[in-house]
Amino acid sequence: EGDNRRVRRTLSRALRVEGLRDAALRSRWALALGFKGDQYAAGGDMGKAMAAYRRGLEARPDHARLLLGLANAQRDAGDLVGAISSYRQSVAVESRAPLAWVNLGITLSSLGDTTAAIEAFSHALALDASETLAWFNLANIHFVRGDLARAASMYERTAALDPGIALAHFQLARVALLRRDEPAALAHLRRGLAFDSADASARAMAAALAARVQK
Repeated sequence: EGDNRRVRRTLSRALRVEGLRDAALRSRWALALGFKGDQYAAGGDMGKAMAAYRRGLEARPDHARLLLGLANAQRDAGDLVGAISSYRQSVAVESRAPLAWVNLGITLSSLGDTTAAIEAFSHALALDASETLAWFNLANIHFVRGDLARAASMYERTAALDPGIALAHFQLARVALLRRDEPAALAHLRRGLAFDSADASARAMAAALAARVQK
C-alpha cells in the first residue's frame, strides 16, 4: 500500500540493489502504486490515494499520470492550491493531455482565477476541439462575466457535441430568459429535461413558462 512503511523499505532496497538508474524498475513501482492510488480514490479515501501517488512519485517524479492522479485526489480532498500545483506539474511533463488541462481550468476557476482558467481550457481545445467539458466551462465563465453571446455560442457547441449534457440546455434557457425570449427558454428546458427529468428546478421553470407561453 502507498503509505505502508514496509513497502517503502522494499522499494528503497530494490532500487539500491538494482541501481538508481533502473528506469524499468522505477516504472513498475510507479505503475503499481498508481493503480493502488486509483483504487483508494475510487473508494473515496483521498488520504490514502494521495499517499500512494506520492510514493509512486518518489520512484518516478516525472510521471504525468501519477501527478494527475495526485492532483485529482487533492482537488477532491479540498486542497485546490495543491491540486493546481500538481496539475501544472502534470501538464509540464505531458502537455498533450486535454483532460489534465480541463481539470486545471476547472480548479483555477473554482479559485476565481478565470483568466488562467480560460487559458487552460483553450489549451485543451487546441488539443481536442471536441472536449465538451472545456466548452461548457468556458461558457460558464463568459455567462458569469455577462457575455451572453459568447456563452450561448459555447453552450450550443457543448450541446451539439453531446446533447445528453442537460446542463448545457438548462444554461441556454437561462440565457434566453435574460434575453426575454420565453418560448426559446421553454424549448431549451424541454430539451434538457429529455435527458435529466429529475431536475426539479428545471421542471418547475418549464411548467411556469409553459403556462405563460400558452396563454
